[in-house]
Amino acid sequence: MHCICWPRDSKPHAQAKPKAYVISEVTVIDPVGLKSYAERAGPLIKQHGGTFLVRNEKGTAIDGDAPKQYTIYVFDSLEAEQAWQNDPAVKALLVERRKYATFRAFVVEGRSSLPQ
Repeated sequence: MHCICWPRDSKPHAQAKPKAYVISEVTVIDPVGLKSYAERAGPLIKQHGGTFLVRNEKGTAIDGDAPKQYTIYVFDSLEAEQAWQNDPAVKALLVERRKYATFRAFVVEGRSSLPQ
């Protein structure tokens, strides 16, 4: 019989959920409208625990063409990202943004630990 024991004053660490990264490639149609959209989208992302990592118009292609503009933001978990995506205010805003730009957007889960 094998036993895994911890000192009395410690507990086993729960494995953290992987973070969820939303990556968007953006082709701007209406810069003024897109700016208005972005000013309203940011607070909704933050409200659901999301944080912008990248909002940029400069990138260098490694393989294929680099998008003209892109964003990357992160949520603490896929569940938090899904809650953001299912928020009625977000759904309405995502429909509206199609007037201002075309998007190719997707979510990927990170890993809590990667082999070295």
